[in-house]
Amino acid sequence: MTGLSQEQRLLTQTVARLLEDHAGRTAPTVGGYGSPSPELWREFARLGLLGLPFGEEYGGAGLGLPEIAVVARAMGMVAATEPFVANIVLGGGLLAALGDDTARRTLLPRLSDGSLRVSFAHAEPHSRFNLAHVETQARPASGGFILNGRKTLVLDGGRSDLILVSARTGCGSGDHQGISVFGVRPDAAGVTVTPYMTVDGREAADVGLDEVLVGESDLVGPQGRAFPAIERVMDEAIIALCAEADGAIRRMNGDTLDYCRTRMAFGQPISKFQAIQHKLVDMEIASQHVGAITWAAALEAAAAARRRAMMASAAKAVIAREGMFVAKSAVQLHGAIGTTEDLPLGRLFKRIMANATLFGGADPHQRRYYRLRRGGEPMESAS
Repeated sequence: MTGLSQEQRLLTQTVARLLEDHAGRTAPTVGGYGSPSPELWREFARLGLLGLPFGEEYGGAGLGLPEIAVVARAMGMVAATEPFVANIVLGGGLLAALGDDTARRTLLPRLSDGSLRVSFAHAEPHSRFNLAHVETQARPASGGFILNGRKTLVLDGGRSDLILVSARTGCGSGDHQGISVFGVRPDAAGVTVTPYMTVDGREAADVGLDEVLVGESDLVGPQGRAFPAIERVMDEAIIALCAEADGAIRRMNGDTLDYCRTRMAFGQPISKFQAIQHKLVDMEIASQHVGAITWAAALEAAAAARRRAMMASAAKAVIAREGMFVAKSAVQLHGAIGTTEDLPLGRLFKRIMANATLFGGADPHQRRYYRLRRGGEPMESAS
C-alpha cells in the first residue's frame, strides 16, 4: 500500500511487531505461525485494535476501513489465524450498522475489549455467492420468531458467544427484500454448531437451526430490511480479505527473491538467469497491482453504495487472479521445498488461495463489477 499517513505507518509497525513477537514466543505449526491464541487476542484488545472501527462512545477509535486494511495486511504477512475479519469487520460491523443504541452500548465495548466474540452466519449451501439467496426461514411465533435453516462457512462460528443469523421474514429466496438478522446463542435449543478448520488454518463452522425460538428483542435492526447493511459489511470484509492477501503476496515475493539470490545452480545464484528475472519482475508487477487496487478500494469504502461495491468487486477479482499467479510462481521458483512446512510459503499459499475464493472468486466479482459499471445498483451480490 502506498500513500499511508504517519499514523497508519505506525499502526503497520505496531501490528507487525506484535505478530512477530508472538510467533517467536510460541511453538510454530505450519509455516512458523501457531493457531489462534487467546493471549494474542488480549494483546489486540489492549492495543485498541479490536475497537478500531467503532465509535469512541462505544469503546472504539472511530477509524475507517483504511486502518482495518492496514491491520489485515500485517496479519496477512504471517497468515495469522486470529478472527479479526470474522469478529470485528463482519460481526461488529453488522452490530454497528443494524443494532440500536442500547445494543451498541452493550455489545460493542465488549467486542473492543475482547470479552465478546460475534460471528455472522449468512452463506448457505445453495447460495453460490449470491447474498440475496437466503432460504433460512423465520416465521412469527408468540413473543418472537422460530428459525429453521442451515448456514455454512461461518468464520469463527465455533468459538462465538453470539451468532448473527440472516433469515427470511418475507418475499422469496433470491429477493433482497424480506431479509432480517437475529442474534442467536450457540447453546440455544435447536442450534447445532459443527466447527472445523479451513485449509489456511482459520476456524469456521456450519450452523444448523431446527425450530430455534428467538425473542422479538433478538431481532437486530428493522425487520425485512437488513440487506443493504449486509451487503455493505460484506464488501468491507472483502476489502479486508484483499488486504490480507496483499500482505501475503508481498511476503511471498520478498521470500522468493531472497531464495533466488542464495539458491545456486551452475556456479551462480539462480537470480542471475534471465528467465528467473522475468518471472520475478512479473510477480512484483502483480504485487504492485494488488496493493494499489486494494488501497483504492479501502479509500472508497465510505463512498456511495454503488462505488463501494464496484471497487470491492474489482479488488476481489484482481486478488483472485494476480494473487494465485504470484503464489504459484513462488512455489515454482522454490521447487519442492516450497510445498513443505519448513517455510512460511506453504501457509501463505493457502491463505491467498482461501481469500481468492471466500465470498466469491474472480468470475462472479468480475460479472458484478461490469454490471455495476453499466449502471446497475448494488442490491445483489456477486452471483
